[in-house]
Amino acid sequence: MKKIYLFCVAALLISSLAMAAGAADYYNAGVGSMNKGDYKKAFSYFNYAAKLEPKNPANYEKIGECYEKAGNKAMAAKYYKYAQSLKNSGTSGAASGNKDTSKINVSAFAGFTTVSMSKLNKKFEDLMNGNIAYYQNSYGYTASGKAGKFGSGFLIGVDGGYTLMPGLSAGLRIEDIMATSSKSSFSYAYYSTFYSYSYSSSYEISGNIIPILVGVSYSYNIINIPLSIGGGLYAGYGFAGLTEKDSGSSSNSISYTGGTFVVDINADALYKINSMLSAGLKLGYRLANVSKMSYNSTPLMDSQGNNVEVDFGGIVIAADLKFSF
Repeated sequence: MKKIYLFCVAALLISSLAMAAGAADYYNAGVGSMNKGDYKKAFSYFNYAAKLEPKNPANYEKIGECYEKAGNKAMAAKYYKYAQSLKNSGTSGAASGNKDTSKINVSAFAGFTTVSMSKLNKKFEDLMNGNIAYYQNSYGYTASGKAGKFGSGFLIGVDGGYTLMPGLSAGLRIEDIMATSSKSSFSYAYYSTFYSYSYSSSYEISGNIIPILVGVSYSYNIINIPLSIGGGLYAGYGFAGLTEKDSGSSSNSISYTGGTFVVDINADALYKINSMLSAGLKLGYRLANVSKMSYNSTPLMDSQGNNVEVDFGGIVIAADLKFSF
């Protein structure tokens, strides 16, 4: 399922980049067909170019010219008028872009994420079961407990990018992925005619990872409506932490640290509020599996003495706010 999701998002990003490269080719092919007098074929090429570059007035001027050559002056006037409106709004340019002329873009996003902590959750469960069995079998105590589990979390982040070509930007992404705390409890008791004793404890484990990434993003504006779709691909290094503490006692805690290579891939849809501000939704997937975490050089291990992987990878659903300058 994860591989299918990654493939779909990657395909969206790759196809978007391919569209950006093909717009100028369609435009040039249309000009060539027009020079040969083949206005029907030229019309088709210019329409493809307009779909890929909806903010480029040159595409609509050529479509209007094709209509004029075909004797349909009413449709020609319509396209000439629309091309002029694009020029008047300041979105005009050569046959190479579908994006505004802004060079700097900054996005802030926050939302929900899953975390793939199956191996760490298994360690908690094994530890709890082992403690219960120990007190029951060794001392005859009545013991019970509940092991906490990680499964979801929250994230906040910011992107900063510089426009390399219309629609395509490169830049930096910084995030903080915070796994929802895992809470466990354990108790045992002993009762006899002359003596009784009971004990209970609880502890909480919290974790987060802060990736610092570099990558590229692409945005494609949909014609005639203030909506854009796109995607991004980022990679870098993440600094992870895991803290275990007794509930109500912040001084009695153990902190594990580690790091790993992180990959972020996402698709997004943004509604353009004005020339500088857009808002929308970001969907993505993150690869961030920390194979080893340590406390004072002591690795986090399971009951068999193996390193426990702490996987912050998961699906992302976030609200996105983008500023363009």
